[in-house]
Amino acid sequence: MGVHVRRLAALDMALHGPRLILIEFAVGVIGCAVLGGYSVALGVRLLAHGLTWELFLGIALLWVALNYVPLLLHAIDIVRCGSARQEAAYELAHPEIMRRYTVLQLWLLVPFAMVIMALAQRGARS
Repeated sequence: MGVHVRRLAALDMALHGPRLILIEFAVGVIGCAVLGGYSVALGVRLLAHGLTWELFLGIALLWVALNYVPLLLHAIDIVRCGSARQEAAYELAHPEIMRRYTVLQLWLLVPFAMVIMALAQRGARS
């Protein structure tokens, strides 16, 4: 079971406002990439002592950063269109679905999950 990536971005923006969500997604991409890169570099330097938690943390942060990229791209597009409420109208009208999307955000922690889902959904629309 996956999550509709664009709808997730639209729902977050409809609930929390576009500015906050754009900042969150940008920090998710840039912040996780910078911290992940630093942690991987540190972990690689410490490889002589064996695999380290820094290396694993860095890899995890890098895949989270990658998962935020499609969300950020969709959020930018949604802001340009001004369509957050329209795109999330069904979810906003059904609180049980909104709660489901809250749990489905955990897909951000699965390596490449959001990227793969976004690409699959883009291919399905074409």
